[in-house]
Amino acid sequence: MINIYAQLRNGSFEDSDISGNYWNFRNSDTTQNQISIDHTTFFHGSKSIKLSKGNVQSQLFAHQHFAVSVTRPTKIKIQGFYKSERIGAKGNLYLNIFDSSGKTIGSAHKLFQKNTIGAEWNKVELETIIDSSVTSLVLMLNSLSTDDIWFDDIVAKTITTPPSSTIIDFAHEVMDKIKQQALFADSIDWHQVEANLAVNLSGYSDEKNYEQVVEYFLSELHKVGDKHSFFQNTQQYKDYSTKPAEQAKNQLIAPIGHITKDHIGYIKVPTFGSTYPESVQKFADSLNFLIENIATKKPKGWIIDLSENNGGNMYPMILGLYKLIGDGPILSFVTKEKKTTLALENGTLDHLTLRLPSKPLPNQKIALITSPLTASSGEMTLISFLGRPAVRTFGLKTAGMVTANSFVELSNGSAISLASSYVEDRYHKIYKSSIRPDVELKQAKNIEEVIQTAADWVLETDVSHEFH
Repeated sequence: MINIYAQLRNGSFEDSDISGNYWNFRNSDTTQNQISIDHTTFFHGSKSIKLSKGNVQSQLFAHQHFAVSVTRPTKIKIQGFYKSERIGAKGNLYLNIFDSSGKTIGSAHKLFQKNTIGAEWNKVELETIIDSSVTSLVLMLNSLSTDDIWFDDIVAKTITTPPSSTIIDFAHEVMDKIKQQALFADSIDWHQVEANLAVNLSGYSDEKNYEQVVEYFLSELHKVGDKHSFFQNTQQYKDYSTKPAEQAKNQLIAPIGHITKDHIGYIKVPTFGSTYPESVQKFADSLNFLIENIATKKPKGWIIDLSENNGGNMYPMILGLYKLIGDGPILSFVTKEKKTTLALENGTLDHLTLRLPSKPLPNQKIALITSPLTASSGEMTLISFLGRPAVRTFGLKTAGMVTANSFVELSNGSAISLASSYVEDRYHKIYKSSIRPDVELKQAKNIEEVIQTAADWVLETDVSHEFH
């Protein structure tokens, strides 16, 4: 590693007092936000920069413009440390890239979010490739949530060490599997990827860099439209597939439901992220049992809330709703080579069977609630209802992670969940983007308003046309 020409200055904020000294500040709401040099909290030295945000819609960031000079394609790494006291606090490093005329010719960013208890400092790194046409960069330290976030020890470096043979071998393993199994593989310029492989993987030497190798290839997939593929490291994949969900996630979020004041059956289907057999069975059976119990009260119809279901394993979600979906084909997985249809039959879906199945309920009006958080398996669960008689959807459009994913295991025990097929509903409509609800409620102030609108539809008395 060598320092870049005219490197970023005062990254530890030791030369700062009230002003930034090389750093400039942007605060679009000075009544609710504050940016300051903090003398009491720091990672290194005796100072840091503190961003305190009260208005989440406002802009609050520190930025620095600095020159750079390279003679060939080179990896630039921006590294720093951040701290916040609240789980969920988030921000990013954002880099604008300029040529000699001052024109923006590129950008890069790295989002971070605090996911652990405590107020420890966390490392954040942003890597990008620049070439000889680049003459300057602007780095922004952004706060994206209503929290206090501190930044310290920000440095910029070029990475020139070639990747090790271990890294190159692993990269080719990942690349080969993506070429063979990824839905979007044919959209990538693999000749260009291989030509730039050494510079993109520069500085990587051993297994601790494997995740960064996979993320590089995933970034190439994302550039060509793949919104859904993701990586699980060795421990995450082990937890997902071999541990009870209660242990892997600390707690298992179970489906909930009740009879509403309007005598409608309300079911909320949460995210469920596990392939551990006993946990999968437990989730499907608990959802089925919940519906069975509510059905004994003879509800006027049903509301299925998928508004916070951002995915996981679709099989127990769909099977648990068997009594409302009914028998028959529900969706198909479509690739260039084949179409595979998935069907519910007598309480069985693929390899999974309900312990206490009962007959589906006939002629039920069903309202489904969606939002931008409805994603992946949440969207698959939604699609399994589409085309069924007397079904209507309410809320906001979904996230658009509508491909079916398959886990591809890697030699070190980690895995990539690869988008491997499109999904087609029972009327042969293929989904490639967000699913808009039948009744889009952009003006709704909260989820309760959406649910009430859905309830009003369920309670409509003239329903004969709904069952044709």
